[in-house]
Amino acid sequence: MTLVQTALGQVQGSQSDGVHRFLGIPYAEPISRDRRFLPAVPKSPWRGVFEATKYGATCIQTPMQGLFGLLSPSEDTFGEDCLNVNIWTPDTRGLHPVLVWIHGGAYFAGSGSDLGYDGSSFAKNGVVCVTINYRLGAQGFLDLSAFDSCYESSGCLGIADQVLALEWVRDHIADFGGDPTQVTIAGESAGAMAVSTLLGVPSAKGLFRGAIAQSGGASTVISKQTSGLVTQAMFEALEIDTPAALAGVSDDDLLAAQVEVMTAVRESPDTTRFGELAGNAMAFQPVFGTSVLPQKPLVAISEGAAADIALLQGMTRHEAPIFFYEMAEMLTPELAAMMSAPLIERLGLEPGAFQQYYHGESSRSGFEAAGRVMSDMLFTVPIAQMLAAQARHSERLWCYRFDWENPSFNGLLGAHHFIEIPFVFNQLSSPGAREFGLHLGPEDLAIKTHLAWVAFVKNGNPNHEELIFWPSMTQEQASCMLFNNTCELGRLYEPEVLALWSPI
Repeated sequence: MTLVQTALGQVQGSQSDGVHRFLGIPYAEPISRDRRFLPAVPKSPWRGVFEATKYGATCIQTPMQGLFGLLSPSEDTFGEDCLNVNIWTPDTRGLHPVLVWIHGGAYFAGSGSDLGYDGSSFAKNGVVCVTINYRLGAQGFLDLSAFDSCYESSGCLGIADQVLALEWVRDHIADFGGDPTQVTIAGESAGAMAVSTLLGVPSAKGLFRGAIAQSGGASTVISKQTSGLVTQAMFEALEIDTPAALAGVSDDDLLAAQVEVMTAVRESPDTTRFGELAGNAMAFQPVFGTSVLPQKPLVAISEGAAADIALLQGMTRHEAPIFFYEMAEMLTPELAAMMSAPLIERLGLEPGAFQQYYHGESSRSGFEAAGRVMSDMLFTVPIAQMLAAQARHSERLWCYRFDWENPSFNGLLGAHHFIEIPFVFNQLSSPGAREFGLHLGPEDLAIKTHLAWVAFVKNGNPNHEELIFWPSMTQEQASCMLFNNTCELGRLYEPEVLALWSPI
């Protein structure tokens, strides 16, 4: 056992194999029903010793769809006291650089307590690893600001929770052997979108010096006008008229209404009903135009909001096919082309060039073609925009693409979404990695990938002696590290892709 004294009280963790673990430490008071849509309150001091030997509660949620359901946390972990952190540290003495991990899950699912996020390997390499939980779905992003000023930030509470967790790290991580002046935030998928959003959040300024965004850019936010449409749909599903009535809504009923609205948004092509969210799988997103997020984060970044932040940004080679793996056999080339047609019309794209690039190759399956379309729309284009915005103000910028392909699932998934996480954490044997067959991945690639993240957290630069030299990216030179059995430099995406996604 390891006992640590903090300003809030004593914390007792565990120790094994040279790593000290402190799990489930609350950084805020429990989210009671009367404060479900209000800013979190920082944790008050406690008496006695806080036992930090097991994971804390997670935000109530529904399982993710398809294969991602394999990664969903168990219902018995849900609870009001869900705003907590987990810490892995090499030593409670000294000042070690800190990695703060923000989990993904489309802003409605996931947990910082996922066993795949075990930070032991980071700790063994001299980095204090912190994973956090935050409010999700309606609790984190339901915009009630039109009703009362006390709800002004309700559409960004999930992001505000992350800022509060970072403030907790600033104030207390030194007690666990971390250096509060050497903090890097990182995340994948919605976690990467949160990282990118935090670059444009004024209250997060000065809380971190580096950022790692894996498969996500700074474009996943919505306006107050659009968020109001989601709120209206939620109220209709709950059969209420005012925020005051939410006090009488149980978490289960709120969750049921959330699922109903998410399904309606995902399946509706009607832009008059849901604005630019129509057809989107992420009905709940951070709302800009608030005190937490005054403007779109991509705009803030392009104006230099993150000029002092070192950034490592990347994606996987075949991001999206995993999202509709169940359709692999039925997705013919003709059906894939038909699926692209309304997208082309809605976004005002040039149909001839688009269809030729994505659907013109006769040897390409419909599953592969649809995967390329969705990968570029959801990841390539936003990430390219993010890199371009940051490159205007900083040369401490590196990009990567993870190309190693998963041999499981008949090889259909390729280098799919989230595939690099077990390599980043050097946890190829974790339960989630095994569920997806990633334990078959090459251990030397895991070491090279993990050490690049370790180096970036320590030095603001991912280069290390096990990897070929990785030059930083500039406006003129976009060098990209391609992680595979043999790591080499290349292009993040084909140069014609961005033009295909530009409105006519």
